[in-house]
Amino acid sequence: MSQHVSLRITLAALLASLLAGCSQPTRVASAWHGEPVGAPADQVMVIAVSPDLNGRRMFEDLLVGRLAQSGNTAWASSRKIDTATPLNRDAVERAVQETGATLVVVTRLVDQELDISEQRGRTEVKVQRRHEVPLDFFRYDYEMLEQEPYLVAKSTIHLSTDVYGVQAGALLYSINLIIYAAESREEVMSEATRAIAGRLRKDGLVR
Repeated sequence: MSQHVSLRITLAALLASLLAGCSQPTRVASAWHGEPVGAPADQVMVIAVSPDLNGRRMFEDLLVGRLAQSGNTAWASSRKIDTATPLNRDAVERAVQETGATLVVVTRLVDQELDISEQRGRTEVKVQRRHEVPLDFFRYDYEMLEQEPYLVAKSTIHLSTDVYGVQAGALLYSINLIIYAAESREEVMSEATRAIAGRLRKDGLVR
């Protein structure tokens, strides 16, 4: 196989792998419930509704960190409410009173779809010098090595976030997220918290 042919094959394989990695962007939709708020809040209680305490805490900590980046003070409910205490209205109200939060952001899982597909193995080029001639750069043999196919599990995740105003005691705003082709829980949490914090800032609910 000539060097030019092998180079074309390698570039084609690289392009195919890049295209295979492309997925739909996260879908973000939001809506006000009543009139938009005036000045943005900067003290936020963050709640993730989940029976998994570790997952809940990870999500809340990530969102707290993203909100803090733009100057907000935020608290993770899992660090303000005792883990033995059920996550209910009374527990949240006590945490809000303790912290002085003026906004409560509640996120929950709505739906999850799992897709399992077979992924073609990566193609590699094995290069071997034909003769031990240091200055002859083109005397090589090329062998295409293709790995075995393998299974890839990807999830489409639908999350809903409701934002409550403490002073008004009412639902102010909602965000719906659909995250496509996620391969790990960490990927979902990172993308979801980025999207939620960004939309809250964009629509003036927080700094």
